[in-house]
Amino acid sequence: MSKGIAVVDIGSTGIRVLVAKVSEGRGPQIIAKADVVCKGAVKNLEIENTEEISQSLKRILSRIKDQTGLVIKSAYFNISGDKVSFMPNTDSIVISSNEDELAENSVTNKTIGMLLDRIASVELYEDEMLIDVLPRQYYVAYGDGRFDTKVNDPAGLNCSKIKADADVIVGKSSYMENVKTCAANAGIEVDGFITFSFAMPKVLPESLLNSPDGSEQSVLVIDIGGNATEYVLYYKGMPYTVGAIPVGGANITNDVAVVLNISPSEAEQLKQDYSLADDELVTNDIDVEIYPLDVGVKDVVKVSYIVQIMQARIINIFDGVADELADEGIDSSLIDSIVL
Repeated sequence: MSKGIAVVDIGSTGIRVLVAKVSEGRGPQIIAKADVVCKGAVKNLEIENTEEISQSLKRILSRIKDQTGLVIKSAYFNISGDKVSFMPNTDSIVISSNEDELAENSVTNKTIGMLLDRIASVELYEDEMLIDVLPRQYYVAYGDGRFDTKVNDPAGLNCSKIKADADVIVGKSSYMENVKTCAANAGIEVDGFITFSFAMPKVLPESLLNSPDGSEQSVLVIDIGGNATEYVLYYKGMPYTVGAIPVGGANITNDVAVVLNISPSEAEQLKQDYSLADDELVTNDIDVEIYPLDVGVKDVVKVSYIVQIMQARIINIFDGVADELADEGIDSSLIDSIVL
């Protein structure tokens, strides 16, 4: 038996939709994807124009329907790192207090659900909303009541108690309500919210997150978007801190346009044609023709000069992420690996 799942990413410069078919015992199979440009609706990491996003959602859903015949009625929505926080919590639940009854009291999925519900019962601020509870580690206890056995999944085990260390993930409720408004106006429901930080470990190599010798690894993942850059620092294979800064690829394009006095479209094309982050990587420093605004004649610049303009902004983005980490007491120079 299979079912379809749709995921929507509302970015700072566009909206993307991915549809997958999920079958029992198999990985998800992508069956449709589409994107539309949606500029100006998200500014400084906040939704400022719900109507523009709703109309863009309608266009992209219509495009998928025209291409595949699929009618999307609900979807999961991505939520960016600056709107997410997580707090560790631990709780336990008794399965049986009588050792003679252990064989008749195995852990069920309902039991695990009750345990995670207890862990989720934390006090939230007024502008916070529960997103999910993700267990880090389960422990089981037998007759002596000591939690001395770690397990990945306690379902089906005969034990006296189970305990879980988990992350309670909460999001900014005002942002999530805005997303729900956009979705409702586009005619779809929100199945739930997906966080970038907790989705990334599914695609990163296990050897990157966890060292074979068991040593403590730290990995910083940086995602440079249109008008924002998200980051998440993983430690011991789990998210340690997440965040975002309101600077991205569009700022690189704007810098090229301003410095060279050319149109944004020409600047974007130069960024794509000479996509280097360091002028030392330029191996063929050729002349490039540009067409400055209000001049009427073409001009010529070196590739290295274009790259230097972009390099300055890229350094600015990395410095911004480092400053955010420093504010949390994290020295970025001690991070083991960085993934862009």
